Amino acid sequence: MVVQTAEETGLEYELIRLSDLSIAARNGCVGCARTQRCVRHDDMTPLYPKLEATRGVIMGGVNYNGRVNAQAHLFLERLFRCIIRPRCSKICRLPWLRWAVRSPSVRRTT
Repeated sequence: MVVQTAEETGLEYELIRLSDLSIAARNGCVGCARTQRCVRHDDMTPLYPKLEATRGVIMGGVNYNGRVNAQAHLFLERLFRCIIRPRCSKICRLPWLRWAVRSPSVRRTT
């Protein structure tokens, strides 16, 4: 479904399977707040330049109990370094992420 959706846009895309990557969990070090770069180096590291250069992201995957799976959750948590700016509370460097975070249609339900 993700490939079909990407192809329907008519834009160039790259399929990245999170299940093929080794992405470590955030450890709360907040090193990214000082450097704007994640200090953990794993399979997420080469994704950051791609995410900064893209116009959007299409995510698809298994949904367990109304939540994203663990690998997708790790990926989203590690985007924290793309959001934070030192001495600034503005969501910044990924325009597509800024939209997703602020979009009224993206809401958590309990």
